[in-house]
Formats: sequence, C-alpha cells, structure tokens
Amino acid sequence: MKVGYRRSVAGDGFFEIQRVALEAAGCRLLFEDHGVSGVNPCKPGLEQLLEALQPDDVLVVWRLDRLARDISDVLEVLVQVLVLGAGLVSLKDGIDSDLLGSEGLLVVVRALLSHRGHVEAERALAERQRRLDALRGPGRPGSMSDAKWAEARECFEAGETSVARVAGKIGVCRQALYRKRRAEGT
Repeated sequence: MKVGYRRSVAGDGFFEIQRVALEAAGCRLLFEDHGVSGVNPCKPGLEQLLEALQPDDVLVVWRLDRLARDISDVLEVLVQVLVLGAGLVSLKDGIDSDLLGSEGLLVVVRALLSHRGHVEAERALAERQRRLDALRGPGRPGSMSDAKWAEARECFEAGETSVARVAGKIGVCRQALYRKRRAEGT
C-alpha cells in the first residue's frame, strides 16, 4: 500500500499541493504535520506513519525535505523505512526504491552518510584554520612554513644539533626555528 506523508509550515502554500500530488501518486492513506518546521524533531504525523508502516508498504513524499531539513535526519527516517522492509518514493527528487531496489537505496544511503562525514570534517578543519588565522592577528606572516618545518625536523632527526646550520639550510632565521620548536614542544 502507498502511504503518503506531507508536512508544511503554516502559510507556505505547499500543503494542498502535496495532498494533490500524493493522491495522484496513488496514496490511500495520508499522514500529515501542518505548521511544523522541518528542524523541529517532534513530528507526530511522521511518528504515527512510521508506527503504521508495514513491510512492502511504500512511503511517498512530495520531496525529501518534507521528512526533515537536515540530511542526517532524512537518512535516519530512510533507514527506519528500509529496516521495516518498506519502500520510499520522493516525487520531486525522482527517488523510487522499487527502481533502485533496497540494496541500491542502501548504497545511496551509505554514500550520503560518508559524504556527510567528509563535509563535517572539512568544516571542522576550515573552522580550525579560521580560528588560527584570527589568533594570528595582524602583522607579517611567519617565515616557517609547514614544508620548511618538515625539512628542519628531518635534519634534527638525522642527527644535526646546530640550530644555526639547520636554519641556514632551510632559509629561515634561528629565532623562527627556536619559536617553532618551542611551539611544537620539541
């Protein structure tokens, strides 16, 4: 059986459009959350739908963003649907688990979860760099690049003990090398 879900924030005008589209797609049962934001974790209509969903049922939504605004929340609902043995159709996104098959849809879910992890890691690195740049403040940038520091470490690991010789070899002043060693705790 096709089971439809529609969600709309009050006044956005999509609520009736979703009903018409879901009925045209053959949904015999509709669950809804009206006036509920996608970021709101409490969606009583969606919770009722997930409790009522049976194996071989198909959850039909107008767009995936009707399930939730955050991709991780959408994926959580998608996993619940697949674990139940049900399918998913998103009319506007062109997703149909019958066409992809459950295994194909799981591959998509895994890829999206992996992508989300990579995006979060990139955001964390960018935020770290932004904070470091803010701490650095105005002034001339230091002369000790990561490449020069790696070269200096190689020299010290090879047994060189003279800071002056290593600094001369990599093209920085002794003070820059001392500051970097102190900052790195070496």
